[in-house]
Order: sequence, then C-alpha cells, then structure tokens
Amino acid sequence: VALFYRRDRFEKLDGGHFWLSETPEKPGSKGWDTSLPRMVTWVKLKDLKQPQAPSITFFNTHFDHMGKQARLESAKLLRKKIEAVAADTAVVVTGDFNSAEASAPYQAFFGEQAGKHSPVVDAFRTMHPERGNEEGTTTPFKASQVSGARIDWIAVNSPWKITAAAIDRTSKDGRTPSDHWPVTATIQRDSTTPQP
Repeated sequence: VALFYRRDRFEKLDGGHFWLSETPEKPGSKGWDTSLPRMVTWVKLKDLKQPQAPSITFFNTHFDHMGKQARLESAKLLRKKIEAVAADTAVVVTGDFNSAEASAPYQAFFGEQAGKHSPVVDAFRTMHPERGNEEGTTTPFKASQVSGARIDWIAVNSPWKITAAAIDRTSKDGRTPSDHWPVTATIQRDSTTPQP
C-alpha cells in the first residue's frame, strides 16, 4: 500500500503505517478473521504551492479478501484513525476495500455511526448518484468484465470539490493491465472552505 508524492510540490509533515488488527501499532499483526496481514499507509503533506492552505492527509489501504469480520473492523478502525490523525486537514483515502457498496464495511465507513456523519464521502457515488449495472472494478484480466461490485473506492472530505470520478476501462487486445479496473477522481480545493 505504498504512497508516492512529488517532493518538489509537497513537504512531508508526518506519516506512518498501522495494521488492520486489534493491535494496529504492532507491525505485521493480523486481526479478526483476516487471511493475511493488512495495513494502511498514510502521509500528511504541506502543499508548497498553497502553504497557507490546510495540509493534506492521504491514506492508502487494502482490506482482506477473505475475512468478512476483518473488513468490517478494518473500516471502523480506518474511520477512527482518520478522525484521530487528520483533523482539520484535507483528506484523501484510496484502496482496494474488497467490499461492495451495500456491504457492512461500506456502511461503517461512509454511513452515520452513533449519530455522527462520516468524515469522508465516496467520490464516485457523489459524482454518479444513480447506481449503474457496469460499475464493477474487478476483472479476471478480461476487458469484457465490467459488471459486479465496485470494491475500489476513493474517499475525500469537505475541503475538496470533486469535479470528476470514473472507472478507467483502458485495455489492449481484450486484456487489462490488472485484475482490477483503476478508479479515478479529479478533486480541487473548495475555494469556499475557510483557510486558517
């Protein structure tokens, strides 16, 4: 779950990793019914082109493909960590969540919990409110596979204005470069958001 950023544009302020388990600070820890160790990488960045703007906190993850309970608990943990380490920043979350839109992990991450709204929204669903039949993001390397669940998400919070979101269907000779279709979002800072 590596993250890359342009050092000529951004200055790293903070960052790290946590594991999707009951002991998130223990490297390599496994939790719940997960099949493999799973983790989150995050970085807090200062935008050198907008040094007075809120910093950006970016999270990247990959939820377990087997453990149903692990995916639910991972969603809850990620949401708590966003609230803990990314307060007052512009947040972006990306990953393979191995969870469909109607799933418990999706609801735990994006839904209202204990009377609190989620700190982030689903960029794709924000731009495409009507659910379609061809929103699947997994494929057995076959370009014809477009149905099924959208299990890859990009999430952002209110300092961002989402201007586009899509599933990239690029292929060659009927084959795809990955077993997942890439998801994309175009975001910009919302000029109406007060700056510190």
